[in-house]
Amino acid sequence: MELKFNSERIHSRRLVLDPLEISDHPFIFELVNTPGWLKYIGDRQVYSVAEGQIHTLKLLSDPTTRYWTVKRASDQIRIGVVTLIKRDQLADPDIGFAFLPHYQGSGFAFEAVEVLITNLQQRHGIVHLLAIVDPTNIRSISLLRKLGFFTAGEFEKNGLILKVFENRKPFEPENETN
Repeated sequence: MELKFNSERIHSRRLVLDPLEISDHPFIFELVNTPGWLKYIGDRQVYSVAEGQIHTLKLLSDPTTRYWTVKRASDQIRIGVVTLIKRDQLADPDIGFAFLPHYQGSGFAFEAVEVLITNLQQRHGIVHLLAIVDPTNIRSISLLRKLGFFTAGEFEKNGLILKVFENRKPFEPENETN
């Protein structure tokens, strides 16, 4: 099932979320090879910048996937991604996030996911969201709970059992965002 909207630039107090572009491929190459990505999301077999470009093109051509690069508003440095994926096996789209190790623990993931959820609800009417997470990824589970998600079941992906989290009520952001 396709996601029937175009991605747009989204702003928060400290961040800018830009729709993924092909020029982001060196950053995607770096991100998908971080220890956290490899451990909790999986090896995408992207071992060079050229393969990063191919992987980025694949993401851009998938009508069920939307990626935003997360940049610090102060200097436009890419620090992570947030995603929305509509999987055939799940009733609602799932939201995801990943950040470079140096930018973890600073509230950037919370702020980025919060502003994305608010945008999806207010501009696109997407209220029901899921999140899929490795059950050993305590930091991501904690972030999802802080955002109002609750455990809703399990999901099998590539032979692994992952936890499914759900947020079925309109999100009320903690901070004012645009």
